[in-house]
Amino acid sequence: MNRMKDVGEFGLIERIQKKIGVIRHSTVLKGIGDDCAAVSLKKNEVQLMTSDILVDGVDFLSKKQKPIEIGKKLVNVNVSDIAAMGGVPQYALLNLSLPSATQWKWVNSFLDGVVKALKEQSIMLVGGDVSSSKEISGSLSLMGNVSKNKCIYRNGAKKGDLIFVTGLLGGSILGKHLTFSPRIKEVKKLLSSFTPTAMIDVSDGLLQDLGHITKQSRVGAAIFSDWIPVSKDAVTLSKKSRKKPIEHALTDGEDFELLFTASPKVLSKIPNLIGKIPVTCIGEVVDVKKGINVFPSPVDTRKIKISKKGYNHF
Repeated sequence: MNRMKDVGEFGLIERIQKKIGVIRHSTVLKGIGDDCAAVSLKKNEVQLMTSDILVDGVDFLSKKQKPIEIGKKLVNVNVSDIAAMGGVPQYALLNLSLPSATQWKWVNSFLDGVVKALKEQSIMLVGGDVSSSKEISGSLSLMGNVSKNKCIYRNGAKKGDLIFVTGLLGGSILGKHLTFSPRIKEVKKLLSSFTPTAMIDVSDGLLQDLGHITKQSRVGAAIFSDWIPVSKDAVTLSKKSRKKPIEHALTDGEDFELLFTASPKVLSKIPNLIGKIPVTCIGEVVDVKKGINVFPSPVDTRKIKISKKGYNHF
């Protein structure tokens, strides 16, 4: 277990968290382990902080994909984290590492994408850093805010809650992972009617990200495959892969949709559509001893085996 491919992405995060220890301070509401860190700087307001890295050859392909789309993605993956906490993004720091042979034309187009995405969300870029490197990489740190009573964590799901997801799932590698819209408007609409008990954005695959909610909430989950909103891209991709469309919908990363739980008592307040974006019930929260399982439907309880839960960097 000395190599990163053995430790794994989430194992590494857990080891970092263990080494640092739990930060016990009145201002720190949530540290490592959620979509954003949450710090209370004002009586009724929470400061949200998040950061993401995009690396050439891992998160994008600089020679094949448009730099303007890569720049937009760098901003929007962070905005998606802020949305998953119920917040509004405000300030950003940009760090950019470039090989010395990188053409200015590429960098300029990349920055056009960054600026475009920042303007779309009314985010102010207030600083950052640049450096040389062997491959192109960019990181963005984003700060936002949310009312204390509207901040949604991963650890609030309760047995009996229903599980929902926005949008359509699977096949993001065919284009959505670069062109997605973070669900800021959608979460604002949701929070105007009710408060989810737990929420996360689907960045590493629905089952894997649901696992973060169930682990931190100490619950299990029953997902019904017949209820999953499968995208056309998942169907297209299944023709080239050995997976069924539903497997892509359950395990493909970078859909950046909202996955949340809510009490059945607020079911009438949850819209079926927000604009053109569907909001779909896909299952229910169950006892922790049952774990996470996928069934065809509530009346067909044959377990569906899924070989892989989602994306892992290592």
